[in-house]
Amino acid sequence: MNAGVSALVRLATVAAPLALAACDFPALTPPVARPGALDAPFAVSNFFTPSGYMGDGEKLGNLEVDVLSAACKERPPAAVGDCYRFTYHPQDKRWVGVYWVYPANNWGSRAGRNIAGQKFKEVRLKAASATPDLLVKFLVGGINDSSLPHSDRVAGLDVVRLGTEWKTIRIDISGQEFDRVIGALAWALAYPEDWDGKDPVVLFIDDIVWDTESTAEPFANP
Repeated sequence: MNAGVSALVRLATVAAPLALAACDFPALTPPVARPGALDAPFAVSNFFTPSGYMGDGEKLGNLEVDVLSAACKERPPAAVGDCYRFTYHPQDKRWVGVYWVYPANNWGSRAGRNIAGQKFKEVRLKAASATPDLLVKFLVGGINDSSLPHSDRVAGLDVVRLGTEWKTIRIDISGQEFDRVIGALAWALAYPEDWDGKDPVVLFIDDIVWDTESTAEPFANP
């Protein structure tokens, strides 16, 4: 097991069960507010906000989030929703992560977004890094704090190595029930062991989609 994989295994051990801090960072307001259950493919950024900070990200200033088009990489063809650039400045915990949650800053104190159960098959997204060979863990759901009244019923994950070109990640959620989703997507990474601690990690994420089919074809944004 190489150093990068070992670091992420330790990260998974630290973060599961998730020790989540309800940090009230400024939330990015989704541009769409549609009542009723979501039952068709949708862009995650239209309904969920990247306001669930973990690890070093719990302290303001350690993780910068940019959603301006000029800050992101050149977007993939037919990308929907927002494109994000995350810049991580490592501190004592040496790992960081972010959840897209509903409503903003929710770790289970409030009910999640109403999503039609068992209709959705996968969550997919595009991701890249500013440097090659960055190990990143992607999760769907999994927010479950026994001290709070609400939790996710859906769970899925994938661990991938990213380079400087866009890579498509698909997380299988078929056959699960998830009527009230809190965490639509999350990413987490350990700061690379062979880095000097001075260079920030830069991660790009775009085109985050919950889909009713297992397909890479673009869809009409509702």
